[in-house]
Amino acid sequence: MSHKVQLDYISSLIPEEPSPASPGAPTSAEYRYISQPEVEKELGWTKQDADKLFEFAKTMPRIREQSTYGRQKMWTCQSVSHAKEKGNGRGFTSNEPDPKCPKCGSSEVRPAMKHIIGLGSFSISANKRGVQDGVVNPKAKDIASAPEPVLNIAEKLTRLNEDKPINYLSFIFYENENDHINWHQHNEDRCRDATVYIVSMGETRTFGIRRACEQQDAL
Repeated sequence: MSHKVQLDYISSLIPEEPSPASPGAPTSAEYRYISQPEVEKELGWTKQDADKLFEFAKTMPRIREQSTYGRQKMWTCQSVSHAKEKGNGRGFTSNEPDPKCPKCGSSEVRPAMKHIIGLGSFSISANKRGVQDGVVNPKAKDIASAPEPVLNIAEKLTRLNEDKPINYLSFIFYENENDHINWHQHNEDRCRDATVYIVSMGETRTFGIRRACEQQDAL
């Protein structure tokens, strides 16, 4: 079972008003928002602890990576001669070092970059993700090697998680108001007892959740 933590922080963000609940949105019984003072009262995780974790996150290398689809790199055609018509999108995938647009043949292409910056993660296994063996994450490190601020929040959230060990912690950086993650769910979390905790640090931002399948008990 996967009990994960995603630690998010942002350098600058234009705050947005919360959007109305959409159809299929989870109820308050399926998720819980805990403010930092409540975390301190309930778990003993202080503001000083949060500051230490935030400072550690800032030291992690920030490298924006090229988007991928499957095992293919994603590209965008930049040619002005690329016909603008339905079904003739500019995006395509290729692992060639100097690809050409498969639709118009132009070499005026650029990498399609991710809208987030993955800083790295700590895991019980860097060579396994969910039920898939051999899925190596080059940024993953053994959770036992995590620094004290990371082990601290993992220990606190394990207690909150009814003593089920937190086995994966991922750090995500949002550089500005344009960075975001679309609706998604990881395959290893689908309809399983796979609690995910989001620790948000830095600027205020809108965060949305919705029910992924009727069989799951909680998000």
